[in-house]
Amino acid sequence: MKIDLGCGAHKKEGFVGIDKVPLAGVDLVCDIEKGIPLKNNAAGYIYCEYLLEHIENIGLVMAEIYRIARPGALVEIRVPYYLSTGAFQDPTHKRFFTEETFRYFTREPGVKLPKRSDYGYNFNFTIIKSSLLINKKFAWLPGAHKLARYFFNIAREIHVTLKAEK
Repeated sequence: MKIDLGCGAHKKEGFVGIDKVPLAGVDLVCDIEKGIPLKNNAAGYIYCEYLLEHIENIGLVMAEIYRIARPGALVEIRVPYYLSTGAFQDPTHKRFFTEETFRYFTREPGVKLPKRSDYGYNFNFTIIKSSLLINKKFAWLPGAHKLARYFFNIAREIHVTLKAEK
């Protein structure tokens, strides 16, 4: 099963659409912050575009994503980059994402972060891919990806692919 989590009215073709709002194309209406009503290990692929920035309890939602993911399932996430206008302009955004945010959901050796137990996370992902989407007007800049960490609006989005380690 492939899941489009937070699909809105633009569900990806061939995916089961899950959203809080009963729009056209939504197959399952639920508030994912209260749980995702699917069986454990139900999904082989989970797509999540412009959703997580609206989530209050990110730990709970990531735990639910992990729970419904099969072992080795891929989770593709797209969120606004913390140094972009898009991250701040929407008054419904509750959190911001940097290059380091998703490392908190891994058990990477040598990662100097607070102990995972400090957050109560019982899940583990591996980061397969992480990249910034550079704004077109800055794409010509040499080293734009490096500069994006220091200057506003060079990057507009983070695109991360995680793998569920079970």
